[in-house]
Amino acid sequence: MGRDGFEPSRLEVVRCFAKYCCINDPNTQIPAQGIFGKSRRRTIPFIFSKNEIQQTLEKSKHLAPQDGLRPISFRYLFGLLYVTGLRISEALNLSPKDVDLKQGILTIRQTKFNMSRLVPLQKSTVTALMHYCRYRDKYINAYKDLTAWFISVFENLYFFSSNTCQPIIKFDSTLR
Repeated sequence: MGRDGFEPSRLEVVRCFAKYCCINDPNTQIPAQGIFGKSRRRTIPFIFSKNEIQQTLEKSKHLAPQDGLRPISFRYLFGLLYVTGLRISEALNLSPKDVDLKQGILTIRQTKFNMSRLVPLQKSTVTALMHYCRYRDKYINAYKDLTAWFISVFENLYFFSSNTCQPIIKFDSTLR
C-alpha cells in the first residue's frame, strides 16, 4: 500500500469496471468487495452557518490571556478563513510578504499540488487586516523580522500552526 492509503479506493474502480463489463459478458468475474483492502473515505467537511461563525468569533475573544494578542489573532484568522475560503494551512503559512494590503491581494504559495495562486480581498477585509497588523505590530514591536502573518504571544512569541489551532477548533465543537 502507498503512502496516502487511498489505493484500495482507487482499485475499487476495477470492481466498477468489471460490473460494467459483466453487462456484455456474463462470464466476467467481479472481484469481491473489500478484496483490495479497506478503502478510506474522506471526511465530509463541516460547513459553518453564518450564526456559527459569529459564535466562533465571539468565543475567540475569551481565549487566554484576554488582554493579549492571542484572542485577537485567532479572531482575525477565523475571519480571514471565513471570507476567503482559504485552507487553514494556507492561512497559517502566510508571511508578511504574502499579504499585500495596498493591492488587496494575498499570495498563497506552494499549496495543494505544489501550486501558488493570488486571492483578491474585499475592501472590508483589507481594512480588517490593516487593523490587525497595526495591533499586532504595536504589541510585538521588539520583533521586526516576522516570518509569519498570524502570530501570538503567550509567555513567548510563537507562530500559529495546525497544532495550535486544533484546541481552539475543539473548544468550539459545542456549536456542532
